Amino acid sequence: MVHTRICFYWTAVLVLALGVQTAHAGDKDTNLIERFSLGVWAGAGTVWFGGAEADTDSIASSRKPGIAAGLPVAFAFTDWLSGTSGMEVATSGARLEMVAGPGSGDLSMVYLQVPVIATLAPYRHRHIRPYLSTGPVLGFMLTCTLKFGDGGGDGSDCSDTTRALDVRWAAGAGIDVSLPWEGTVDVGVRYELGLVRLDDTDRQQDYRNRALFFTVGYQHNLGDLVDRVRGKSGRDTAGPAEAAESDQDSAEAPE
Repeated sequence: MVHTRICFYWTAVLVLALGVQTAHAGDKDTNLIERFSLGVWAGAGTVWFGGAEADTDSIASSRKPGIAAGLPVAFAFTDWLSGTSGMEVATSGARLEMVAGPGSGDLSMVYLQVPVIATLAPYRHRHIRPYLSTGPVLGFMLTCTLKFGDGGGDGSDCSDTTRALDVRWAAGAGIDVSLPWEGTVDVGVRYELGLVRLDDTDRQQDYRNRALFFTVGYQHNLGDLVDRVRGKSGRDTAGPAEAAESDQDSAEAPE
């Protein structure tokens, strides 16, 4: 399918760029690890169904709240271009309303997602850097639950009738704020457009995931973390002689 090929080519380009940057960094004897950063983020927003048959003659779908969280790993190709992947968990689904009669329901799914996102940030003003991001998101369905009626209960499992693999295209924007000590705080918004039909039955009904999340996160440069761990390890393993010599050097140092 076309969308699968696009996602594959996009990922291949970013992986190739990562390889070129790795080789280039090795030739110049630079510290490659300083280009990586680790982080955490969480978001909340709304999820719904799109597609030609998101609404039928008998059932209408509408928006419902959604949440997401992730552990991103970013690599800076340049000062203004970076790539991000990692692991994410996100909810999807929609509210369902009966058109012909009373009654409502809820279709809820939880996905384990792997994004391949490119981030463009060509401008920085002091500690603030706005950015734009886009790229495919591959989702593996963990649970699928269908509930109908006002009564309680756990609902019915719909994983047999819903496609287990979802492919989306994400686009977002936000700002990074460098903290006075270390790390950056990120505040942004991300829209996700489902590219594949979710119906895995013979009918092949055309309804697809949509999501809009407002996110906040924190990122820390991996090189700074490694330097901190190495420094602490060096102090912890220093013997009495080295510690005494260090104290003597500090005492003799001119003010």
